[in-house]
Amino acid sequence: MSRSYIRFVWAAVWLVAMWMAVQTTQAQESAPETKANPVGELVARITKAVGDDKPFSLIVRLKLKPEAIESFIAAAKEGAAESRKEAGCLLYDFHQNQEDPTEVFVLENWKDVAALKLHLASPHFAKLGAAVGPAVVEPMQVRITKLVTPIQ
Repeated sequence: MSRSYIRFVWAAVWLVAMWMAVQTTQAQESAPETKANPVGELVARITKAVGDDKPFSLIVRLKLKPEAIESFIAAAKEGAAESRKEAGCLLYDFHQNQEDPTEVFVLENWKDVAALKLHLASPHFAKLGAAVGPAVVEPMQVRITKLVTPIQ
């Protein structure tokens, strides 16, 4: 499996997850950072775990409808390409489980929380979310991590 394909799958997973969070946020822009605001909750979790100004990684797991896999991957390719152009995006990759193609992961590395916030407000993120959001059949799972073994 090629490295670029693995990166693609990771990015798709994350984009769908964030799209779902942004949709709620757009309806509640002035809402406090609580569970009623998934983006606010995620930002609060990241800030608590690593602070505002430190790099961090996200690993997001999504479960897709079997009939939506192809359209999801097509939308993810476009969204990942745009996301990688963002100044604070250090890595944005999608990964698809080869034993269960309906399971997709997104691996993201961000410079800081501000970079992620800009990403979540970007037009390409909203476009990707609108295209792939209906493909998800389970709530997303988001893990906040840090890189401990950098690529040499």
